[in-house]
Amino acid sequence: MASSASISLNFQEASNVALFDQAFVNALMQDPVRALRDAGIEATEELLDALKQVDLASLAATVEAFETGLRLKQV
Repeated sequence: MASSASISLNFQEASNVALFDQAFVNALMQDPVRALRDAGIEATEELLDALKQVDLASLAATVEAFETGLRLKQV
């Protein structure tokens, strides 16, 4: 069983990647275990349970809005 500190760190790491990577969010929605593994994050049961509490569709919309804003600033 992973410690609560490592679970928190893994969740924070996954969240940080997700905020800036639309492909990662899409992968999380399709196959969370594979998406985490591909990102180098251990897919513990605790982390997977935490991810079930996240509205990934809303997260995807947020990431898309960030990306759109960044593209507009670069124009």
